[in-house]
Amino acid sequence: MWLGLMGLLGGSSACSTYDLGGVIAAGSSVQERFEHSISMPDCASHPATIRTSQENYRFLVATDFHLRDQGDWDRLGGFLERAHTENFVAGLLLGDYMYEAGSSLERLRDSLNRRPEVTYLTAIGNHEVYKEGYQQAYRPVFGATCYAFRIESTDYSDLFIVLDSANGTLGVRQYDWLESLLAEERDKARHCFIGTHTHFFAPAGHVDLVSTYPVDEWMKLLDLFARYRVTAVFSGHSHVRDDTTVEGVRYVTVASWCEDAREWCQVTCQADGSWQIDFRSVD
Repeated sequence: MWLGLMGLLGGSSACSTYDLGGVIAAGSSVQERFEHSISMPDCASHPATIRTSQENYRFLVATDFHLRDQGDWDRLGGFLERAHTENFVAGLLLGDYMYEAGSSLERLRDSLNRRPEVTYLTAIGNHEVYKEGYQQAYRPVFGATCYAFRIESTDYSDLFIVLDSANGTLGVRQYDWLESLLAEERDKARHCFIGTHTHFFAPAGHVDLVSTYPVDEWMKLLDLFARYRVTAVFSGHSHVRDDTTVEGVRYVTVASWCEDAREWCQVTCQADGSWQIDFRSVD
């Protein structure tokens, strides 16, 4: 079975936003970022609990903005306004936010903070670790790169886990933390959703140049997610959509904002435990 699954691997090296000099000069390791993350208290950018009074709720997933010119920022403003008016509870943003590696993330943070009705949770992408980007930009603005939180009502609790895969690996310490977290918390939750930057599957024919999991780690993670009945894993990075289910776990790769697709996805969780994904256009 695994040989067949291997054929599904792959991802696009995407639009010309990759900074190959930045790939070589990535300024932090996943181990370093994990140690920093577990020492950080809960905060506005990664609260422990998001409470909702809605019987049915929705959260959104968007990734690979590669923001550059004013048109991109205007598009983001319209998107955030739409999320507010449509009553999304939370938004998972999965990395590669700026066009240029090492760009300041303060403007993005300020844009998100202007719409506090939706709680936005960020993951770090490979662009955010280039050229000391984590130390100089991401950490001061968004803080932790891996953490867990819950969306809770009086009737249910859903577990969300954000992982740091910006270097194309979780690393030993983060993997052990993830395994322990699932062992301790998964049975207490109705659903378990995971968000991270680097994808697990992409359409055949796409080949990534940077930030892909080692095969043995990829297989180990797929086994872990199946063992603990993870509901879905959301990611980006490849800039193309993929929707693959393996051993009951749904792996959703969301396309980017800088390609023709220009999409995001909404996830609707119903009071009866059912849920669904709808892909929507940015424009």
